[in-house]
Amino acid sequence: MTIRDGLAFPHCFTAWQDGHPLDLGVTGYAKTVLDQPARWEGALRAARETAPFPA
Repeated sequence: MTIRDGLAFPHCFTAWQDGHPLDLGVTGYAKTVLDQPARWEGALRAARETAPFPA
């Protein structure tokens, strides 16, 4: 399955301080990206239960 969004950290050496991003919007972007695999996991789990791959 593909994930349509991406997350990049340009200027990673200057955009972070003490392990935290200076741009507070990064956490929202990261949540968007990480929620997509979780969403696919649930959909694919239900599909495997309904119609499992042949063994």
